[in-house]
Amino acid sequence: MVCEHKGRFRKPNVEGEGLGVENNKRRIVEDLIYRNRNNMNVIAGEYFGNKYTYQQTFKMIENYKKAFIEVDGLNENTITISAPSTIASVNAFYGAIDANKIVSMTGPGFLHEYTEKYTKDLNCQTVFIFDSFLNNELVMKMHKSGVKNVIVTSIKNYMNPIVKHIATWKGLISRHDFLDEYVQNIGAFPQGMNVIRLEEFEQIGIKSNAEYNFAYEKNKIAAYFLTGATTSHLPKCVKLYADGITRMAQIYDQMWFDFGVGDRNTVFIPLFYATGAIHGVHAGLISGA
Repeated sequence: MVCEHKGRFRKPNVEGEGLGVENNKRRIVEDLIYRNRNNMNVIAGEYFGNKYTYQQTFKMIENYKKAFIEVDGLNENTITISAPSTIASVNAFYGAIDANKIVSMTGPGFLHEYTEKYTKDLNCQTVFIFDSFLNNELVMKMHKSGVKNVIVTSIKNYMNPIVKHIATWKGLISRHDFLDEYVQNIGAFPQGMNVIRLEEFEQIGIKSNAEYNFAYEKNKIAAYFLTGATTSHLPKCVKLYADGITRMAQIYDQMWFDFGVGDRNTVFIPLFYATGAIHGVHAGLISGA
């Protein structure tokens, strides 16, 4: 499908919705739910043989939101996410922001090299990380920097059981996970550090009966996105504010793509979090995608 706007823009379908440049004063997840209210039974994403509707996706985000608050506390701490290419990283991004946290997205290389800059310096006590990036050295660096919670994702999370069985049988994925191997080879994790599997993390949110509704603050910092270290040896971050993140999602939905009934869109989340990664976390939840 090719979209050619040539200066033409859709008229608002709903009062108060224009080109996406008007801000409807809704938090980003609330805004995504509102604009996808007619898509709840539509497939929002597919991951290794399992398909997830918008309703299931937003429920997962809600579970992550509550789990982040239960684990990290009711505060505005930073959550560092280094789990690119996994469906969990996108939902964790939205869940953390909806929990009124600030999200710091970083690739594993930078997290290894500049652990304190992404944790201690940003007041981060919780790290959400892909298990293939973990090793004993990074665990000790995070512990030294004051990280108290490490949420570990895996490529096997949300994978269809049949796909997982075949991949394991062919040796494409390991039967054992990082946590099991760490305990077997190293011993217990450092004292004061909680290491939580993703399934356990989501269960924390599912079991929580608390309801949290935070006010819309357009000037609140929502996320830091890593950019390449082009002029120095240190990585730089772009600050993304709550107002900007909502506007960007609206513009994607209503101007750039202009999806209609029957249209489909394939989104590949970038392997590493460069500036372009912001497009990945948004495009996956625009209306009708």
